Amino acid sequence: MNERVTPKNKYSKGYAFIPGWLLFDNRISDEAKITWTVIYKLIKRKKGEYLRIIKSYEALADLRGLSKRAIQRHMAELKKYGYAFIRQRYNKPSIIILHMKKDE
Repeated sequence: MNERVTPKNKYSKGYAFIPGWLLFDNRISDEAKITWTVIYKLIKRKKGEYLRIIKSYEALADLRGLSKRAIQRHMAELKKYGYAFIRQRYNKPSIIILHMKKDE
């Protein structure tokens, strides 16, 4: 059977990574942690660069199966505690930069 490749199918393989410093931060909701993990999985990593992605909240909401407003709440929560930096652009997808702490 030949499966059509969709974004959900493309990224659903493999494992997700949630760092311990985020996993055990009780200030962050579980839903926001999952959104952070989805964004991390979407990032194509290059040596020496920030973990950065350009995505619309609509695209993230579609991948998560949530509303755009739910994604906005998750991103506001992550931004409040310094786990993500968002640069909004008029009529363009947002630039999302994830903050990675080094494990002690």
